[in-house]
Formats: sequence, structure tokens, C-alpha cells
Amino acid sequence: MRKGSQRIFTLVWFFWVIALLSISSSSMNDTIQSSVSDRVFFKTRQALGKTPPLSSRLKVYAFDDNTVKYLGGDSVSTQDLSLFLTNIARKKPRAIILDRLFGRAPPEENAKHFLEEMEKMHIPVYTGAADKSDPSNQTKHDLTEPQYDPSHWVIGDVESNMPFIRHSLHNENGNVYAYEKTYKGAFRGIGHIAFHSIGAVDPLIVFHDKIVPHIGLYAAESFAIKDQKLLVNNEVVPLTERGSVIVNHRPPLDFYSRMKPLSGALARARAHQQEEWIQEGDVVIVIFNFYTGSTDFLEAAPFGNLPGGLYVSTLADSALENRWITPTNNITSLVIILIMSIFGVVLARSTGSVVFWIATILLSLGFFAGCIYLFSYHDIMVPWVLPLVGLLGGGTIQYVKQRLGNELKAVATENQLLVERALRLEEEKMNIQLVERLNLGRAIQQILLPPTGAQDHGSFTFDMSYIPNQEMSGDWVYIWGKDQDEKRVIIGDVVGKGPSAAIPVAILIGILGECEKSGMGTEETLRYLNGRILELFGKQVTCSCSVVVMTRNSMEIDLYNAGSPGWFFRSEGKSRHISMRSTTLGMGTEAYFAHEKLLLTPDSFLFTFTDGYMEGARAFRRLITKLGTIDEAPSFEELQNILDEIGKSFRLEDDRSLLMVKTRSQASTKVS
Repeated sequence: MRKGSQRIFTLVWFFWVIALLSISSSSMNDTIQSSVSDRVFFKTRQALGKTPPLSSRLKVYAFDDNTVKYLGGDSVSTQDLSLFLTNIARKKPRAIILDRLFGRAPPEENAKHFLEEMEKMHIPVYTGAADKSDPSNQTKHDLTEPQYDPSHWVIGDVESNMPFIRHSLHNENGNVYAYEKTYKGAFRGIGHIAFHSIGAVDPLIVFHDKIVPHIGLYAAESFAIKDQKLLVNNEVVPLTERGSVIVNHRPPLDFYSRMKPLSGALARARAHQQEEWIQEGDVVIVIFNFYTGSTDFLEAAPFGNLPGGLYVSTLADSALENRWITPTNNITSLVIILIMSIFGVVLARSTGSVVFWIATILLSLGFFAGCIYLFSYHDIMVPWVLPLVGLLGGGTIQYVKQRLGNELKAVATENQLLVERALRLEEEKMNIQLVERLNLGRAIQQILLPPTGAQDHGSFTFDMSYIPNQEMSGDWVYIWGKDQDEKRVIIGDVVGKGPSAAIPVAILIGILGECEKSGMGTEETLRYLNGRILELFGKQVTCSCSVVVMTRNSMEIDLYNAGSPGWFFRSEGKSRHISMRSTTLGMGTEAYFAHEKLLLTPDSFLFTFTDGYMEGARAFRRLITKLGTIDEAPSFEELQNILDEIGKSFRLEDDRSLLMVKTRSQASTKVS
């Protein structure tokens, strides 16, 4: 091989290593860590049975849907809060942590009396804080209490530890937002509740030389700064280069055994019954945003979407039991990447073709197994993705250099011609396949889907539309019971777009035709459809749907839901969202389908739609607000315009389908 070619390969290897080292020091490495490495680490540790159990001293109460139903709303009164906290305090827990900011003053006139009862407790109560304001919390906290000064935190000389506080911890220049001043005295202190999307948490945040801990740290017996290190329970906490700790993830199911609905505890507090679940020395956490539509999630968590309140519980468990994950510092990571990249070159230069690939595979497996062992058995996190990429990339570059020789130029020229020809053939093939799929999708829609537009049935008028995002749609509508007293209208959404969604649509409509011929009931049909989807597609295809059942000589309708956004209903000048939480078809054999009856009298309307129009609790709240401003039922076209206007900021590009049901005379509506 000529010297020019050798220099090219050397430069390629050099820039390859530089690129890997740059990625390791950039934010892209955080993305790799959270989306690839963390998932493998935590799931493998779980499979090996080495996931540490949650502390038996950690007790969690959740403000869930049962609590909302019990209280008749999404807020707890000051009286109930006082009764609950004082009842818990009688069991002498170490601390009570409230995962909430309490940014608004209590509305009750007698709130001061109950806050005074809370002040008499000898058990510390801590609440959340944030570095950004929102409509529900605009109360700034001045952090004037001594507990936020560095002198309160530092053991020894304060000035000698200030470099650690200012440079090794996360610093913010903004304001702190916490509880409203009316609560002062009832709460012992505040802790921030922020978390990173990459699966890390700042144990301490510095605001203008004032230190605010994460609320989960209050679960520890002690925490302080000494000799430029963070100590929790007198043990050093391993921090990342940015002053954060790696979250010691568990499957969400592990938390549910340590969690109880807040409704039961409130009922016992009202009845003056002891809270037997709590033991002396426990740490009690109350998660307020755990009901439908209120929960914030970490979407990139290793075990799926993780509610933010469980993040607090995870850090509290680490503080209780000193379960910390030790990260590899940046310099060590760079050295590992460089060594593995060099090792790949050495293997390629010193072995033959077969031996090189066998040795590379064995070395990769051995290195990966070592990283898994250190993490699962010793809680040490060593990076493995970029080092393995360095090994494979560096070795492959040297392997190509060793094997091609002087024939490189001729082979490259021939390959270029072959590649161009292959690309042309591939483009032609893809164009043919695309045309075939488009024709198939259009045929499916034209043959199987019913015509859109308004139709009448007894006292009802229903109107529907479906707008595909591409040439074919994953959304579908099925009308059951032509020329019969009972008519069912089913609107559904198969996950996916284009041909991959249109083919399952055809199969699902065929299955529904079988069910209609057999005279199945609505819920029986949904269960049969769920089973057939699992049988045919094996969890590779899922589908959400909503059903409305209308009877010709009755004003009562039945609503069913299987994983769709639910129904939006307006009557007597009031609007509400009937969420009907349920299971999506095709997710599993243990499916739950929501059912609700409505007794309609005229001048009311309800509608549902697929997530191509909008999704998310914020969008639904805006829609309810908009419906409350209109005086009469909109036309179908007006409703489409309303959904388009509100949903433009809350949707992804997807198929859009809409079903609207109205009564045909003038009256009011009652919910049965």
C-alpha cells in the first residue's frame, strides 16, 4: 500500500478517536447514557435479581384518582391536611415530605387554626420548591433562614469549601418559588423537586450562595459538606462532573408495594383512627400529582415512563439506605475509550481475518460483561457504548487498511459503479413498492370505510370525518346495526401511519363484521377484538377505540372506551371531559374497557376524536374552557375548526378522525 493511502487510514483512525472523545465530553453522551446504556444496565441488573429492594422505612401516599373521587376535587383542604399530618406525627416518623409547592394561600377562613395545629407538631414537614414560576405558584422564597446558609451546611472552615460549592455543585442565578407565606411555621423547610431528563438529580442547588437541597435528602439522618465533599449519613456521596447524582432506578411496580392512596389515610384521620402503617423512624412521602392528567413523567426512564413523584421517592430511598451509584469521571472515561480504540488497532495488525473477528467479539463480550458486573454487584457505572464503538471502529479501520492493499483504488472504482447501479435499482424497487402500497391503502379505505357526513338515528344525529395524514389512514370508523333499532358507531386508531396501519385496519373491520353477524354485545366485541389482535399480531399492533350505542326509541346512550382520549360532553351551559380510563386493544390479555351511560335530553352534544387532533391534559383543559364560552352546539365544521385551532400546539402529524353526536330537539341533559 502506498504511503498516501496509509496516511489516509491513519488520519481516519485519528479523527475517529477524536470524534469519540468529543462525544464523550458533550451532551450527546448524556443522550447515549439515558437512551442506551442506562436501559441495559438497570434492566440487566433487574434480570440478575440484583436490584436493591426499597427501604422498609419508606412509606408513600399518593393523591390518586381514588383520592380525587373521595374528596370530590383535586385539592385537599387545610383541615384535612392538618388532620392527616397530625395523625401521622403521632407515630413519630423521622420526616414528612410533601411533593408539592403550596404556592397559594389556603382559601378557608379558618385555615389559620389548622396551620397552628400543624406548627405544634414535633415532626419536621418539608415541601417542594422550584426555580421557575407557573400560574399555580408565583410565591418567591427569600431563603433568609439560617438553614440555607453555607455555614449551616459546612463542617469546618466555610471559605475552604466555597470552591466546591460554587464550582462542583449546580448553581442557579434565578429565584426560588415555594410555599405561600401563610404556611410559614407549619413547614420546617423546602427542597427542590427538579430532575434532569437524562436520569440524574442535583442533590444540592446553589442560588446566590444559598443552598437548597433536593427534597428527597430530608429522608437522611444527616447531610453536610466537609472537605469539599457531600456527606449523607456521614458517608461520601459520589457526584458526577456536573454535581448531580445518578438515579438508582427501580421498576415502578416496586414502589406500588410501598404506596397507598391518600384517601384511606384522610378517612382514618377524619375518624381519629391511628395510622398503623407508619412506624417510628419512617420517612413519609406524599405525592400530590398522581391522578390522571396531573402527573409529570420522565419519558426516557429505563423501565418506561416514570412519574416525577417516584423520582423523589427514589432519591429518598438512596438517602435512607446510602444506595448511591458511583459514576466514572470524565478523564477515566476518555482513557477507557482511547485504550479500547488502540486495542482494536493492535488486534487488526497482529491477527488474521478469522482470528481478528473472533478476538474482537470475545473482547467486546468480556468488556461488556465486566461493566455489567461492576454495576450490578458494586454499583459502579463504567461507560461501555463508546469504548466498544472505539474498539470496533478502530479495529475495522486497521483491518481494512491491512487487507485491501494496492487493489484499493480499483476496487473503489468498481464499487462506485456497483453502488450507483444498486442505488438506481433500489430506488426503482422502492418506487414500485410505494405505488403498490398506496394503491392498496386507497382501495382499503374506499371499500371498507363508511362514507362520512351526518346521519340520523331515532332522536340522535351523528356526524363523522377522518382525514389521513398520508395517502392512507390508520384511523377507521365502523357503523354497526344498519336499519336496526340499536346502532353502534365505533371510531378507532391503529398505531402507525400509511400501509403499516392500513392493513391492520382492513383486518379489524373484517373482524367487526364477523362480530356483528354473530350478534355480540359491545363489551364482548371489544374483548373478542382484543384477543384477535393479540393472536394475529402478538403485541406488534395496538389500537384505541371509542364506541357510542344509540337506541331508536330511547334518549339513553352507552359509551365505551378502549384507550382513546375519552368523550367531551356539553349540556346546560357546562362542559366536562369524560376520560373513561381504559386499556388499549392489543396491549395484553388482562384488558379493562370503560363503560358509562348518559341519559340525553335535547340541545346537548358530545364528541370524541383521535390523537391526531390533540393530546395531553393541557390541551384537554383548553378545549373544555373553549366549549364553556359557546352558547349553543356548534356545527360539525365549526367543531373541526375549534379542534384544529386548539390542537395545533399539542399534536404530532397523524391521522385525524372525529365523531360528534347531537340530540335532535330542544331540552337539557342529565348524566345517569
